[in-house]
Amino acid sequence: MQHDHSFGAIIARLIDKQDMTRGEARAAFTRVLKDETTPMQQGAFLAALRAKGETEQE
Repeated sequence: MQHDHSFGAIIARLIDKQDMTRGEARAAFTRVLKDETTPMQQGAFLAALRAKGETEQE
C-alpha cells in the first residue's frame, strides 16, 4: 500500500469543489480498486467526490 501525499491532494481538491481530469479520475479509481490506499482514504475520496458532485469526466 502506498503512503504518499498525491492521493491526499486529490481529496483536498475535491473538498475544494475542483473537478478531476479524466486521467486523474482514472488514476485515483485505479488506486482504490487495487487497494493501494487506506480504507480511510477510500472513504474520504468517495465522500468528497459525492459531495462535490461527479462530472462526466469523473
